[in-house]
Amino acid sequence: MDSGFEVETIPILPTTPTPETPPSAPQSTAKKRQVRATVANPYHGHVAGAQRGIDTFKIVRKHAPPAPLDSTKDAAAYFNQSIGPIIERCEDIARKTGCWLFIGAQHITAQNGMVHYVSPRLVSDAPEEIEDITNELDDLIRGLRKSRRHDALRVCVELAEAEREKQRLAAELQAMKQKELETAELLHRLQAQGSL
Repeated sequence: MDSGFEVETIPILPTTPTPETPPSAPQSTAKKRQVRATVANPYHGHVAGAQRGIDTFKIVRKHAPPAPLDSTKDAAAYFNQSIGPIIERCEDIARKTGCWLFIGAQHITAQNGMVHYVSPRLVSDAPEEIEDITNELDDLIRGLRKSRRHDALRVCVELAEAEREKQRLAAELQAMKQKELETAELLHRLQAQGSL
């Protein structure tokens, strides 16, 4: 049975040779100590963002937090690969325990609607409220997706305007340099004629 703990081994080096390890043998393979993530020793910290009501819910991490993926394509593929087993696990929990369970998720680049799961007990006990919650979350996600596109469009427009302004200022600067050159030439001719 899975105890819910990750076991990590850390080599312990002996200080003196033992009969199993002659003095000439490498001593790094002697013993290993197990480190378990527990409430008393949250070796990898806690799950960030977990709440129980308005309070932080300290769930001990069983492994180190992963690094974010570099490309959105890889992140979307990982999301699509991972969300199915999470939803399946939610259904398992709901069926075994009869709990109220709701989960909703969406990758930021998704083209389809949000993924969500509602336990049978929650649907049975509060059908209208669950429909409202689902619609509100869907509206929130649609708004976020729209704002990301809007922000991206706004940045593109601002960039194009800045580029046009840069070109206008560069042309203005060139015209001023040309005028300065012409003024300098006129001044030089006047000085050569002795007018100044």
